[in-house]
Amino acid sequence: MNYPSVGQYVETIKLAANAPEDYFDKLSNFRPVLDSNGEPIMSSGNFAVVFKLYDPKKYKYYALKCFHRDQEGRVWSYKKISEELNRELPCYAFGTQNLSSTYFVHVQYYEKELFVDIGGPISLFPVLLMEWVDGITLDQCVKQNLNNIKLLHTITYRFSRMAKWLLAQRFAHGDLKPDNILVTKDYQIVLVDYDGMYVPSMKGQKANELGSPNFRHPLRKETDFNECIDDFPIVSILLSLKAISLNPSIFIKYVTGDKLLFEEKDYYAINNCKIIPLLNDLLNNKELATLLGAFYMLLHSRSFPNSLSSIIEIQQFTDAAIRPYSEKESKEKILNFYNTIDIDPFKMVYLIPDLFNREMRLYWIPALLWERLKVNSIWWDDRTYKMPYSWTEEYDAIQYSVVGEFSKKSRPDKFEMIKMSQIHNNSYLAGYTYELLSEMGVINYFVDNVDKLGEIIKQNNKYTYPQKETTKQNNSQTIVDDLPF
Repeated sequence: MNYPSVGQYVETIKLAANAPEDYFDKLSNFRPVLDSNGEPIMSSGNFAVVFKLYDPKKYKYYALKCFHRDQEGRVWSYKKISEELNRELPCYAFGTQNLSSTYFVHVQYYEKELFVDIGGPISLFPVLLMEWVDGITLDQCVKQNLNNIKLLHTITYRFSRMAKWLLAQRFAHGDLKPDNILVTKDYQIVLVDYDGMYVPSMKGQKANELGSPNFRHPLRKETDFNECIDDFPIVSILLSLKAISLNPSIFIKYVTGDKLLFEEKDYYAINNCKIIPLLNDLLNNKELATLLGAFYMLLHSRSFPNSLSSIIEIQQFTDAAIRPYSEKESKEKILNFYNTIDIDPFKMVYLIPDLFNREMRLYWIPALLWERLKVNSIWWDDRTYKMPYSWTEEYDAIQYSVVGEFSKKSRPDKFEMIKMSQIHNNSYLAGYTYELLSEMGVINYFVDNVDKLGEIIKQNNKYTYPQKETTKQNNSQTIVDDLPF
C-alpha cells in the first residue's frame, strides 16, 4: 500500500482545519490545531506523523497518528491493542467511564478515515486517534531539573509506581524509552506510542518491532514477545533515574543522545562501561544496590524471579518522617477540627478548597508535595463557565487533576456541594475530607498539623455568617455573593 508523504499529510491537515467534513469520515467534528503561522502542531517519526486535534463538543484535545510507511501486521495489531486497552481502560473522553489507569491513554484505530489525494485510486487512509498528553519526555524532564534533587527523587518514585503497575498487567508496552515516557505538568507518568505493544491475544506471534537498542535486552529477538518484554527496560531506566537522583553530575558528564545512563554497546561489554564504577560509589544506598543487582541478573540471564515488582520498590522522598495515623484516629482529629470552628453551614463548600490556599497550605502540606502537585482550584459556576468542571487558575488553591491520581470524589460535584452546605453534618464533612486527603496522600501530614490550622482559621474566620467577601488570589479578586450554583 502506498501511503502519503509527511508533506502531503501536512497540506491535507491544513485544508481540513477549514473544512474537516471534506477530509474526515467519522471524525468530521474534530478540528486540526494550527500554530500562529497557520502550520499544524505536529511531530513525526519513522513510520508516522502525529497531529494535534480539538473536539469542540467535548472541549478536549486529541492526537491523530497518520502513517507514511507501511508496516506488516499494523492493522491487525492495532485492532488487538485497541480491544485490550479499551477493555482495560474505559475512557471518559469517548463518553464512557473514567480511566482506570492514567499511565496509558485511550486509542481507537480507524481503518479508512482521512482523505488524502496522492494521485492514485486509494484516497482514504488509516489513522489512530489518541488522547493528547501535555507533557515533556522523561529525558527532557531530567535535563531541565538536574539542580532539583527533590524533583528527581519524585520522578524516580513515580516511575517505580508505574513500573509496579505495568509489571502486574497481562500486557506490555514493548518500547519503553524516554521518548515514549511523558511527564505532565503535575509530574504524572504517561506512556505513549503503542506500536510495539504486546497483548494476550497476540500470544505466539512475532513482534513487529523490538524497541530502542539503548533500552531493550541485548538478546531479545522477534520471537521474544510476551508480557515480560518490559522487564529489562524498566530496571535499566529505573536504575538510571535512581543513580541520577543521587548524583546528577553522572547525567551531566556522561549522557548524550537518546539514552539515560546506558547504551546498546554497554550491554555487550558491561565490565567496560564507564558508568558502573560511578554506580559502585553509590552502593551505600540500599535501593540503588538492589536495582543494580537486578540489572546484572536480567542482563546475564533470560529468566528472573517472580518477585521483580518488589525489587523495584522505591520509597517516596519526604523532608521528614510523618507519624502514620489510623483511619479512626484521622477521622476523629478532622471531626474535632470541624467541631471547634464557628462556621455557617452554607460556607462549608468554600472551606475545603480554602484550606489549600497560599496562606494556609504550608501549615499542613509539605512544600515538596505542593510543588509536585502544581494544580489549582475548580468551581462549577454556570454563570461564568459554559461547561461543568471548567478549570481555572484564578484561584490559588488545589485543582484536582482530571487525569491525575485523584478520583471524582476529590472534585465535589454540584450535589456534593449542596449536601455539604445544606446539611450541617460535621461527621459527613469529616469523612469527605478524609477521603479527599487520602487520595492526595497527605492525610498523615494534615492530621499532624490540623490543630495549628484550626488556630489560624479561628484568628481570621471568614466562614461565620453570610456577608460579602473579597479574597485576593493570583493578583485577582473574586467576589463571593452566594453559592456557585
